[in-house]
Amino acid sequence: MKEIVLSGEIGWEIVAADVRKQIDSVKGEPLEICIASPGGSVFAGIEIYNIITGYRRNFPSSWIGCKVVGICASMASYIACNPAFNRVAAEDNAVFMIHNAWGGIQGDKNEMKKYASILDNIDTLLAAAYVNRTGKSVKEIKKLMDEETWFFGSEIKEAGFVDDILPGTGETTGK
Repeated sequence: MKEIVLSGEIGWEIVAADVRKQIDSVKGEPLEICIASPGGSVFAGIEIYNIITGYRRNFPSSWIGCKVVGICASMASYIACNPAFNRVAAEDNAVFMIHNAWGGIQGDKNEMKKYASILDNIDTLLAAAYVNRTGKSVKEIKKLMDEETWFFGSEIKEAGFVDDILPGTGETTGK
């Protein structure tokens, strides 16, 4: 199985062109995307999401999994909710966060209103993926996004964002 690691900020350390090269090299083999990212650029994240969707489209019978191996926040959480994945799992100490899209702009009140509308529409796109993944209502997801909600370990599965929690080794390092 080919493993692709998305580690770092989306749009900076994680660049869509690099993800595309890595996925193109898999050529229909089973694939696992490992995520450890605090998020980043919405538009780079949408492109990466769609690259994964394209792999599913091109190789419909190929197995594609996602494993949350650290933090999976903001735009990274959207990528993890891609319906192209056959299975989404998280390490038992993983962290997952969803929130509203944000950004900054300069301009007059008209520019500000226009930008607020753009952010609202982006939130609607993100919420659709979260609704699809969790089975929660749009209202419920938008409330979680408004509150910037964090999930830790098994809470991620309880909330419906992953199918499985991967158990740790059970070893302890001290008392």
